Amino acid sequence: MALTLYAGAKDTSAYPALIAAKYNGVPIAHPAFNVGVDDRTPAFKTKNPRGKLPALETSAGVVCGQDAVARYVARLNPSSTLLGSNPFQEALVDQWIESTFTDLVLPASAWSAYLGDAEGNPAVETKAKEDIRAFLGSLNKHLQTRTYLVGESVTLADIVVFAAFVGPFETLLDRKLREPFGNVLRWFATILNQPEVRAVVHDVVLTEAPAQKSVKPKAEAKPKAEPKPKAEPKPKEAPKPKEEKKPAPKEADDEEEEPSDEPRKPKNPLDLLPKSKLDLEWWKRAYSNTKNLTPDSGVWEEFWANYDAEGYCVYFCDFKYPEENRVMFMTSNAIRGFLQRLETVHKYAFGTMLILNEKAPFEIAGCWLFRGSDVNADVKAGDDYELYSWARADTNDAATRKKIQEYWSGVVQGKVVDEDWKVFK
Repeated sequence: MALTLYAGAKDTSAYPALIAAKYNGVPIAHPAFNVGVDDRTPAFKTKNPRGKLPALETSAGVVCGQDAVARYVARLNPSSTLLGSNPFQEALVDQWIESTFTDLVLPASAWSAYLGDAEGNPAVETKAKEDIRAFLGSLNKHLQTRTYLVGESVTLADIVVFAAFVGPFETLLDRKLREPFGNVLRWFATILNQPEVRAVVHDVVLTEAPAQKSVKPKAEAKPKAEPKPKAEPKPKEAPKPKEEKKPAPKEADDEEEEPSDEPRKPKNPLDLLPKSKLDLEWWKRAYSNTKNLTPDSGVWEEFWANYDAEGYCVYFCDFKYPEENRVMFMTSNAIRGFLQRLETVHKYAFGTMLILNEKAPFEIAGCWLFRGSDVNADVKAGDDYELYSWARADTNDAATRKKIQEYWSGVVQGKVVDEDWKVFK
């Protein structure tokens, strides 16, 4: 009988068994499973009286629970070393699996529950962060001289700990919290990029911003403020204010005209600049509508014909610390986070950010068009600005113009540009 794993489609607790199966060459069926519905049917309850998920149906019966199911699958190939190559390694694998549950899974679950609880105790979040930081610290130290947690190859310890980190890395552990633990991030990327893992787990997008607590309590607090029937008597006294207000509008006519003009004034200083013959929105449309864009496409002639050197400027930027970019998906996420934090700049800027080199370390280079005579003020105010060196382009120079066209087409002379380059428009 073929093995069948029952778990939710996005349930990371199913990852260990599915990944172990890939390593061991064991086929496992993983049908669509609606948690909360399918697991409550009489047929499923008969198979799995405990009701615990994930559950693995075998010819001998059902095994349930993440670690039990993963260990079962790991044992199915006699030549496998997923559980360790000797009794000592086997004990170390068990040690990491057990400590991960108590030191990472439980604190992360408590933290997530606190964020969704309108009246949760802040001490829960504080304690959870402390516990997770402590676990990250010990793991980071352990990995200082190791590629894998146990021995010289992937074991179930790596698989289970990796799976436990996926959720927290995507939702709780923001960039600032992760930053001190470089060895852990390197190890996480190493495991993620194993073919057997990639076959099960796809892109993992690490969160950049700190996890926020639910704002529902604010919405629920409004009804308490609504019952103010006692305020109704006040309108009865309204005749007096009405008499006082009659002369007020006449005397305040000039004062009212001033604030009425304020909304018409541009909120951004860039809107006060003289009108430019280069319409940025036109350029973004022309750029987007150009199929198979290359540095020699006809659209460039049209762009330079409309370019206004007094109303716009172009800057090249380069990431100052390429040696830190050891993992491609993390480098890509860093660029994505940078651009996501520039929502206020869309009206005044256009640019591309390119990832260079086929292998680590990966360089990041960009080319930006800004309204005005300098890098946009909101870009300068962001945390990412200082991570880059910025150089103004001489747009009167033919060679520089060609370089700008190349960067905006995803081309850098002498470098391989990763296909995952970004356009800001």
